[in-house]
Amino acid sequence: MTAKGPGTNLGLLFASVSLLAVACGGDHNATTGGVPTAVVPAPGTVPTVAGPTSQPTAPGAAAQNPGTVSTSTGTSAGPTGAPTNVVPPSTTPTTPTAMTSPGTVPATTPTTAPTTTPTAVPTTTTPSTAAPTVVCGDTHGMYQGDEYCILPPPEGQGFQIHWGPSDYDDPDELAKYVINPGQEENIFVPETSGNTTQVYYYPRQYRMRPGSHHMIISEGSTTNPFAATRRLGGSQNESRDNPEGTPAPENKGIGIPLAANDSLTLNLHHFNDTDTPLLKESWINFWYVDPSTVTQTANELYLFAAGQSVPPGGHVVFTGKQAITNQARILSMYGHRHASTVRFTAYLTHNGTKTPVYQDFNWEEPSVFEFNSTTTNPPADPTMKVAGAYSGDLNLVPGDELDWECEVENTTSMTITYGQNEALNSEMCILIGDLIGPALIAFL
Repeated sequence: MTAKGPGTNLGLLFASVSLLAVACGGDHNATTGGVPTAVVPAPGTVPTVAGPTSQPTAPGAAAQNPGTVSTSTGTSAGPTGAPTNVVPPSTTPTTPTAMTSPGTVPATTPTTAPTTTPTAVPTTTTPSTAAPTVVCGDTHGMYQGDEYCILPPPEGQGFQIHWGPSDYDDPDELAKYVINPGQEENIFVPETSGNTTQVYYYPRQYRMRPGSHHMIISEGSTTNPFAATRRLGGSQNESRDNPEGTPAPENKGIGIPLAANDSLTLNLHHFNDTDTPLLKESWINFWYVDPSTVTQTANELYLFAAGQSVPPGGHVVFTGKQAITNQARILSMYGHRHASTVRFTAYLTHNGTKTPVYQDFNWEEPSVFEFNSTTTNPPADPTMKVAGAYSGDLNLVPGDELDWECEVENTTSMTITYGQNEALNSEMCILIGDLIGPALIAFL
């Protein structure tokens, strides 16, 4: 994908940010920071979802005709006119720092009503407000998450990877997928893509029952997603479509190639911190796009920050930095971390000016924000623990830098390690998303 035009101005996301420590026992409701002065736009309407007898439709596509797109035009350019007073990352919490008022409105911000309704909530809603497309995984109320099941795309329009019971009425079959209270596991499952010829895809739908911390779909390695040829998608949310809504004009023509009968690996991390058994189950729908319409290729953004163990009572900030050497445009972004991270923030530095572009406070259901000319993201409110992000095309040019940080508070009696798939006992700090341009992958 190419950006809509040159000279995009990067507006100020937060009116003020601080990193005041709040002891919270590792709870994701803990937060830091000050009150921004930006006005939150009015919430948009909740999307309508299909009923139990409906076939699913690809995100942002008409029913039974997903992925039909047209070409886009324009060239990429980095943001300019960014605010000059922002909070830099640090290795220890800092005192509140005032920030300047918003700068010039980005050139890609629509001057008339956008084609998609702006929203004041994250682009992914929580399970309590976002019903999945189709109800089909009926355990007769025995386990949580029946409502998350989705049917596969219609024949010829995509395929589904499903991991879970094949018969909900067979106790022996169900028992294979039960995770009991206090258990945690990280597994790798070999899969084969459902396309018998080479295709292009882009829209993906992810659904997981409660107790699922993440899913990662990759090519290659069956034991380590980090050693895979490439990641094809993933989610830390129980219910998420990527992308959401109607594609922005500059996002039309996106496709990702996929070889016929491709060897894939599904990495699943489950943990049960409840007092009842949970059922492990996941669904991923890949939707095809017409190859003749593909004019730009989406790739992976995956940046893993360095970290270290945190002793009981420890309060640290893990930071990562990535120099930009190729022109690109970020399509979506979220921060992957674990239970003791109380804040995740990402910044873009352009022409020496560092601007926050993403902030979130919920480690279990991280907010996923999209960046384009028709999506209005809310400003972050650290005081109220409201996630927020920059609005507009998020362009990268050589000489820019991406920074991200995880503020970690260890209020437990144990030492928290780093880099392990243990949601409560270890931490990670990873910036994840899609972009147009070369894949941006680093393990610092």
